[in-house]
Amino acid sequence: MSTTFTPKRYTITAALPYTNDPIHIGHLAGVYVPADIYAEIFKINR
Repeated sequence: MSTTFTPKRYTITAALPYTNDPIHIGHLAGVYVPADIYAEIFKINR
């Protein structure tokens, strides 16, 4: 009997920035960067 290891897959989502203003660094810092940081910490702690 062979057993194969299948790692769990996770989905990390991020909110979409408001589109009522032009894109600025606050959109990136408030939306995308926290999700990226969480994903990196999650990968390190697995």
